[in-house]
Amino acid sequence: MPRIALLLLLAALACAGQSTPPDPGTYDPSLDRYVEFLSQGHAEPTDYMLGLFEDHDLVIVCERFHGETTQWDLLFELVSDERFSSDVGHVFTEVGVASLQPRLDELMAAPGLSEDELKRRLLDIYRDLSFFPSWDKVNFFDFLVRVYRRNQTLEPDRKIAVHFSDMPFQWNGMTAERYADFQETLGERDKVMARQVIDGFRNLEASD
Repeated sequence: MPRIALLLLLAALACAGQSTPPDPGTYDPSLDRYVEFLSQGHAEPTDYMLGLFEDHDLVIVCERFHGETTQWDLLFELVSDERFSSDVGHVFTEVGVASLQPRLDELMAAPGLSEDELKRRLLDIYRDLSFFPSWDKVNFFDFLVRVYRRNQTLEPDRKIAVHFSDMPFQWNGMTAERYADFQETLGERDKVMARQVIDGFRNLEASD
C-alpha cells in the first residue's frame, strides 16, 4: 500500500485580541505542564511528520491562514526530504480546483523549463486556480515552483505528485447564470473534496 501524504489544507484562523500584551517573563500557572513539555527535547517537525507514515497511510496537515508563507516553507521542507520522495510521494491539496489537474500534470512532466517559462505556464494555471475571482496568495505558487525544481533532480519513480482536490470548476465559458448555479452546490463542497481524495487514494492503491 502506498504511503500518501494528505495535505488537505483547511484554513482555521483564530483571532484573540488583547488590549495589553502580557509580560513575556510570566504566564498563567495553569500552563505549567505545557511549558514543561515544550522545554523538553523533541523531534524536528519534518522528522515527526515523516514518522507518522510508519503507522498511517494518510497524514492531514492544516494551515493556519491561506496567506501565511512560513507554513509552506515547512511543507516544502517536508516534501523535499528524500524519505518523502521514496516512501510517500503524493500531496493532496484543498487549494486548486480538480478540473486543472491535467494542466498541472502536463506542466510538472515538462522537462527543463527555464524559470521564466515555468512561471509563465504556472501563472496560466494559477489564474484559474479557484472558483473565487482571484487567488492572490503567492505562497502556493512558490510552493509549486519549488516542487517542479525538486522533481527535476529526482528519478521518475521518485517525483512528487501534487493533486488538486477542490470542487471541479472551469472559468472558460462561465456565465453569470452558470456561476449562480455553481454557488448553489457549495454546500456539498466538503463532501466532494473528500470523495475526490478517497477516490484518488484508491486509484493509487490499485496502481501500486
